[in-house]
Formats: sequence, structure tokens, C-alpha cells
Amino acid sequence: MSHINRTRAISVTFQLLVSLLAFRSVVAQPAHSPGQILIKFKTSASKTAAGSLETLHARFGAGTPEPVFKPTTVLSKRASGFSQVYRLEIDEEASPVEAAAAYSEHAGVQYAQPVHLFSHHDVPDDPRLSDQYGLNQIRWQILLDGLPPAEQGVVIAIIDSGVDYTHEDLAENIWINTVEASGRPGVDDDNNGYVDDIRGWDFTHTPTLPAKGDYLSPDNDPMDESSHGTRVAGIAAAVADNGVGIAGVAPD
Repeated sequence: MSHINRTRAISVTFQLLVSLLAFRSVVAQPAHSPGQILIKFKTSASKTAAGSLETLHARFGAGTPEPVFKPTTVLSKRASGFSQVYRLEIDEEASPVEAAAAYSEHAGVQYAQPVHLFSHHDVPDDPRLSDQYGLNQIRWQILLDGLPPAEQGVVIAIIDSGVDYTHEDLAENIWINTVEASGRPGVDDDNNGYVDDIRGWDFTHTPTLPAKGDYLSPDNDPMDESSHGTRVAGIAAAVADNGVGIAGVAPD
């Protein structure tokens, strides 16, 4: 069995998933545009209606209603109701939801609503992304886009059958012990007790195991023996948006 070793704090896969879920409320984008709401008056004479809204205007720091659709537009001519829809600027600190609810109760207003915000997320081009139903379950794309820099670059330790560090969908994300990689061959440059542990360490020591592979003694080559560890590593950290295979939960 092999282990991807590291000299700084590590996080196993399930811990990262918990962290991602915990960030859900933190990274959520505003649901409404601040400082404005939409209003549709019951009469096209908006000035008359607006004149009786002075109390609400003062309460929410509102300006003069501006028509969303100009009367001369084709859309406005085809649907006369659109000419009665206005955008109303309010104080930036005021709640659009609260303001819309208050204006909706006015006799001269047909409806009022916040300006809802929607986000577009680029979809990675990994060909098997559509097969990864688990990513949708944890709202992976939204969470990944919103992770602060401090939560990126976390190294994940995979304790399994090893990892194919040459795999086309993993090689770019394989952790490298730079101290050993740039150090002297045969010397424990980082003084962690393991010589030349550039990509991790193979801790397996089962000389009586009736099987093939590099399992007879511990060494600095954590190459996968059965492909299981590579699959686990792929789920955790396969390179995303590279046109190959799948996307890992934590590709960054």
C-alpha cells in the first residue's frame, strides 16, 4: 500500500468535501441586485401614482421612476402593459425584498419585485463530466468557483494502492516534494525520514503476499499496483477542463 506524503498540512477527500459544503453559505452570490427594484403601476399615468408614494420614497431613499421600456420601442407597442413597468432606484443599504413588499401594498401599484440575479458558470470540457452525478449532488461548480484562494492548493493524501502519477488526467496535479526533487539523490534532504520521497512513499511491506508487483519492501515509488488508488485520486483531484476524462472534486 502506498501513501502520498507531504511536508505541510494535508486533507483527505472526505474532509475536503465537508469543507466545500461548509462554504456553501459563504460563497453564495446575492440573490437580488442592490439599490433598485422593478414596479408596474396600475395606470400609465405613473407621475400621478408616484405622487402618492412620497412616504415610501422617503422611507427607502427612492429616486424618480424610470421606464424600463421606452414607449417608442416595438416591444412596448406590442404589449402595452410594458409601458407601465419602471425601474426605481432605492438606497443601496435598503433591502430590495423589503422595499418591493412595501410598494406592492400600495393601491397604485400592480406589482413590485426585486431585480433577481442569476449566475452563469462555464462548464468544463472533460468528456465524462456528464457521468459524474456526484458533482451535481454537492453543487460542485458553484462551490468551486466561489472558493477563496486560501482554500485552493490544498494537498490531498491518498492512502490506497498507490497512484499512477503518469496518468494523463492526473500527472499535472500530482504533488511534488520540491526539496527532494531538487536535492541530492540518495539523501534525505527534507529530513523527514524518507529518502528521495519526491511523489510520496510506498509503505507496503508484505514479502509473503502471493501476488505480483512492487510490494516486497517500502520505497520511494508510489506507482499504483491495482488501479484502485488511481481511481480514488482521480475522483479527488483529476485535472478539470483539459478535454480528458473526468473532473476531480478538487482539481485546483
